[in-house]
Amino acid sequence: MRTEIFWIDTMGPGRLAVMPRPRGGVGLEEDLRGLKDDGVDILVSLLTPDEEAYLDLQREGEAARRHGLTFHSHPIGDRGIPADPAPLWTLAKALAGRHAEGRTIAAHCRMGIGRSPLLLASILVARGAAPDDAWAAISAARGCIVPDTIAQRDWLSRTAPRTPSS
Repeated sequence: MRTEIFWIDTMGPGRLAVMPRPRGGVGLEEDLRGLKDDGVDILVSLLTPDEEAYLDLQREGEAARRHGLTFHSHPIGDRGIPADPAPLWTLAKALAGRHAEGRTIAAHCRMGIGRSPLLLASILVARGAAPDDAWAAISAARGCIVPDTIAQRDWLSRTAPRTPSS
């Protein structure tokens, strides 16, 4: 059974999705093929190298590229926040531009309730959404309240650019 994708109701023309991590090992190829079949263009992992090893996802990037997906790895510790906001905002703004061009972006961490929603909320804020509206849209898609921690929610509000780019 493939990893479930949760589609976020966003301004178009692109699409955003949050998901738990794909299956490792032999299930990885099927999950990545499924993402491509579902129209995903860009896949972002927020897993750390230790998590990738534990979950047998060390080759996720190369497997994603084999399936025609653009892959980004941006490790953040489980239940954590970026120590330096600049790299995450650089990635979020770049992905916001791809989303505005019509690309479909999926992001995952381990369970899809903390770090990946943090990135996706950052993309939405970079596209002009208010942080609370971004969290509400992702929570509605995920079927549970996100993010996983108060620190993650506070991080977005504290570090969000004052004048979002579109």
